[in-house]
Amino acid sequence: MVGERVDEHELWEHSPIRPSDNIAQDAELMFRYLYDQGELINVCWDYTLRDQKAQPCGAGVTMTALP
Repeated sequence: MVGERVDEHELWEHSPIRPSDNIAQDAELMFRYLYDQGELINVCWDYTLRDQKAQPCGAGVTMTALP
């Protein structure tokens, strides 16, 4: 409903996604839910900061999404 608020606990209880306690696994979880199997994903880890914005460096790595 419009105007209703949901707290963190309620959101957690209703979400089908359960992040682990290990935040290093959050990126993998995100990719599994955002992309379908076989889709191509390009990830660039190297960047520089320009005017407080991240600017990718290089082409990154292209991977195929897992099931």
